[in-house]
Amino acid sequence: MQQIKQEGCNLEAEMIKCIRCGACQAVCPIFKEIGVESYTARGKVRLLRAVQEGLLPVNQEIERLLSHCLLCSACVNSCPAGVKTNEIVEAGRTLVVNRRGLPLLKRVIFNLGLKNRKIFNSFMALLPGLQRFCFRRVPGVGGMLPRYPLGLDQRRLLHPVASRSFRNGCLERVRAEKPRQGKVALFTGCMANFLYPETAEAAVKVLTANGLDVIIPRNQHCCGTPARVSGDRAAAKEMARINVDEFASLPEPVDAIIVLCGSCGTALKKEIPVLLAGDPVYEAKARAMADQVRDIAEFIVTLPSWRQPIQRPLKGRVTYHDPCHLGRGQGITAQPREILRAIPGLEYVELPRSQACCGCAGTFSASHYDLSLQITQRKMADIESVGAEWVATGCSACRMQMEDGLNQAGRKVKVRHTIELLWESYRQ
Repeated sequence: MQQIKQEGCNLEAEMIKCIRCGACQAVCPIFKEIGVESYTARGKVRLLRAVQEGLLPVNQEIERLLSHCLLCSACVNSCPAGVKTNEIVEAGRTLVVNRRGLPLLKRVIFNLGLKNRKIFNSFMALLPGLQRFCFRRVPGVGGMLPRYPLGLDQRRLLHPVASRSFRNGCLERVRAEKPRQGKVALFTGCMANFLYPETAEAAVKVLTANGLDVIIPRNQHCCGTPARVSGDRAAAKEMARINVDEFASLPEPVDAIIVLCGSCGTALKKEIPVLLAGDPVYEAKARAMADQVRDIAEFIVTLPSWRQPIQRPLKGRVTYHDPCHLGRGQGITAQPREILRAIPGLEYVELPRSQACCGCAGTFSASHYDLSLQITQRKMADIESVGAEWVATGCSACRMQMEDGLNQAGRKVKVRHTIELLWESYRQ
């Protein structure tokens, strides 16, 4: 019998809860494209129960089936029995990694790169100079396409790595622009640090315009989500400890730790405390950190005068895509819309199926590009149906996925982080 274990979850009890009603089938983005039962949450639960009972081996086919999950949690939200399928799938992937090991590329990225912050940051610093040899720019789009396979589909539009990362170009403490109302720390995440520094810059400017000093810890690291959802919990724990240490040793207390990405926010709020549960050194510190974490939109709308600096009207029709880990993962849906509706000149229109996954799911879009793109095309059709000129979102990975989908569809719609649009309306 195979023992499938996961911190913070009684997996045997979770799997038994499944009543095989098929509610998950109706909402699963992958089932909508493939139509095969084993790709649904119900199918994966049955497979893993068979593995646990010793009826199936942990083989390549189990690994392949478990990789076909976006971890979007649509099934979790729709399950009448409350089965935490996302935790079951993650546990299954961890079992696969423990028995079969990681694929070579992920092993190199996680163990050589992400687990070593200095190596990771040094490599990312080299990429701006190297990317012109490996990628070609797409005129008029702002993205780039791979010249060679490189483990990526050559149709895949990627955002260029910034010439200088956000944290390398900013002060560790940025002072408030008006009488100080408080202090916050900023967790940039990888995407806003290396690919979309304009998102982090906008966040800092909005926060300082509201009277807040912003502390940006220099040695913060990846939130660990890519490693954790791939089954490498050991690497995820190492990254978690780095971030807990960094935010536990701030030079002075802060009112909140601000995040710019739904996946990073879910990791810091929910996943890291589970990963480090039982650790005598880190458990209490991880929970203390989690209690302070706030998404940027969640935090901004609590400030008493956040609307006051708005003075510049923007033009166009805007809609909003709910990132899975921000909407379903944290319940943050109203706050970004409140911000968008407050910006003069923008016509806000609700996106049909706004909480449907965009198809990215981190490494899923790299390893299953065609399927990922099929899911994205549904999102593109919804965007086109409302005639949006702008799409706002709260996740840079969703942003890059939608930029790729829009490029594939030949659409000129702009995708921005919600906080960037708010900063544009603050500017004189």
